[in-house]
Amino acid sequence: MVHGTPCGSSPLKTPIIILLRPVEKTCYSSFLLNGSFIYLSLMSYYASVKYFVSYFLRNHLAWIAIIISGIFILFVILAYNVSWPKADMEELDPTKYLFTYEEVAIPSSEGWNISAWWIPGLENAPGIILSPGYGMSRTDALSIASVLNPYGFNILIYSPRGSFSMSNRAASLGLREVGDMADAIRFLKDRPESDPSRIGIWGVDESAFAALQAAVDFQEVRAIVADSPFLTVREYLNYRLSEDYKIENRFSKFACYKIFRLIHIFDGEPQIERLTPEALSGKSILFIKGESHPMLAAATSAVYDRIRPAKEIFSIETTRVHSMSGDMLRTYDARVAEFFYENLTSEVIAEAAKNAVAGNPQP
Repeated sequence: MVHGTPCGSSPLKTPIIILLRPVEKTCYSSFLLNGSFIYLSLMSYYASVKYFVSYFLRNHLAWIAIIISGIFILFVILAYNVSWPKADMEELDPTKYLFTYEEVAIPSSEGWNISAWWIPGLENAPGIILSPGYGMSRTDALSIASVLNPYGFNILIYSPRGSFSMSNRAASLGLREVGDMADAIRFLKDRPESDPSRIGIWGVDESAFAALQAAVDFQEVRAIVADSPFLTVREYLNYRLSEDYKIENRFSKFACYKIFRLIHIFDGEPQIERLTPEALSGKSILFIKGESHPMLAAATSAVYDRIRPAKEIFSIETTRVHSMSGDMLRTYDARVAEFFYENLTSEVIAEAAKNAVAGNPQP
């Protein structure tokens, strides 16, 4: 009898299964073998690295500590130098321009006094605060005062922390300068010879930052000239590191900022970024940017784009961040005076302007 296979089935099916079983077993054993080899290799590599690191640290730990300490000290020195800039001497006082003036002390909300010059104008005329910027002195504001005072404006000049007249206070790039500006505004409001309802402010870099911040709380501030303001303290610190020390490395700037904040650990951090577009409504603002300082020019444009009161922007070759002279100085001062005259005019000032023009076409 012939034995056949069922239709559709293969007579090799069973032998194939029998042959595959040892193959599967062989693959599994090979997998275990390879896995064990990889594991042992990794453990050996880890042990070698661990030994090398341990050996390196034992023999070079002192040098590593010295290098890290040196880098840390370098960043501390940079942050300290930024906080205590080389301030310009006050070589002149208001008598250079034949002003009658008074040396006054602005009571600080921190319990000390801010040295300032008071140059009186007309009775009940608006008052203008002039505050030069980082590393500058009160002398840098006298040329502007000489253009404003003939109109009858009362002038209060003070310089920021770290300057010659405030050399006992570290510059904080805006962290504490906002409070100083608020103290100056309150002082000006309380002067009996000044119109308390009409106040103007001129500020440069950190003083411009402080003016825009402080003015939010005082509706009496009607006009602000902000020369080279910035959005954040960190942004201005980066500018100072680039400008004064030619540091462009991001890590270095980050480390300096952290140490700078450690030095000023108890100071808050006001930021123009936190101001709403409506925060300065009702105030006229003139922004000034210098093309010779691209970083600050870009920062000024960013602030200008963010704030939406009545505003203007004036571009000039250089700002009052550095000394200015000649035609550029006259152009700058004339533009500032024109802005304040247009936005702080009162009956007293209008009458004084007519008299000044009648007696001198270029007051």
